[in-house]
Formats: sequence, structure tokens, C-alpha cells
Amino acid sequence: MIAQARNTTRPLTSLVTAAVLLALATAGGCVANRNSENAPDTTDTTAQGDRAEAKPASLDTFTDGRWSLRVTRTWDATSATVTAPSDPLREADYRPAAEPLVHPVVVSKSGTTVTIGTTPFTGTRTAASSTSIDFDLSTGTFAGGRFIVRPGTDTLEAELTLFGSGRPIVESHRGELIRND
Repeated sequence: MIAQARNTTRPLTSLVTAAVLLALATAGGCVANRNSENAPDTTDTTAQGDRAEAKPASLDTFTDGRWSLRVTRTWDATSATVTAPSDPLREADYRPAAEPLVHPVVVSKSGTTVTIGTTPFTGTRTAASSTSIDFDLSTGTFAGGRFIVRPGTDTLEAELTLFGSGRPIVESHRGELIRND
């Protein structure tokens, strides 16, 4: 009889819990979709009319672990005037990637070292601010390179640029940086 009474209260408890979560979600305070307690909330629930706007992804999430740079744009060298490897590349000089390309990225030593690709390219962090984390690539590249992580709209964004000899920049890729583990 007691077991039977417990079984009848479980569905009621589940319904009450679901109703509370639904009420929180519709009131703009949904936390049920977070993967962990420490995961950043990337959705701004401040009401602006009937829509909420996304916050940029936080650079604080770029920590040790396995990542993937999913290339969505490649640099068009014909449209750019670059005179030195340190020259920043304009977003307007990138074109949609012709085919899917994914670079595996491993971050280690408390975010101070990156290893990119299967060849691989390795580098160390040279700068970090609220707008980017910069790495100089020195091992595995012919003439060096850079890896820059920036906050994107929903995910982190990254740029992988390889320097050349006789040409300041040989190639550059940009895209989403997705955590794998």
C-alpha cells in the first residue's frame, strides 16, 4: 500500500517540477539548458520586444582540452594588400570555404600552448585581452604563423594564418572553434 502511494505521487512531483521549469523558462529565467553549473550563459534574456539577443561567446571558455576549428572562410590573397605578417586581415578579404575543412586544436599548459592540425603546428600565447587571445606558431610551420581566438556570436571564432617566405602570408582560415571534450 505504501509503495502504491509513492507511485501515485511521483507523476504529480514530476508534473509540478515540469510546471516550475516551464514557468521559469517563459519568464526569461531558464537555466535548465545549461550543461554544467560553470557553463557560461550565452543568451541575453533581457526582453527587447518579443525577442532575446545572443551575447558573444566568452574567451574564458577557451581552456585546456580538445577543440576543432571548423573552417567557414578562407583568405583571398588577391583582394588584400598585405606587406608584413603582422598586418591584420580584414573580414572583407575572406570568402566562404569551398569545401569543409576541420583543424584539430589541442590547448594545454593552462591555455598557454596550442597544437593545431595533424602535422602539427605548435605555438605559445603572446597576448590575451577581452577581445582576443593570440598565439605565435613556431613549430611545424615553414616561416611561422599565428592563431587568434575571438568571441563570436554563439561560439568562439578562430583565425589560423601561415606566413611565407617572399610572401608575408601564404594562407589563412577563419571559422568556428568548437570544444570536443
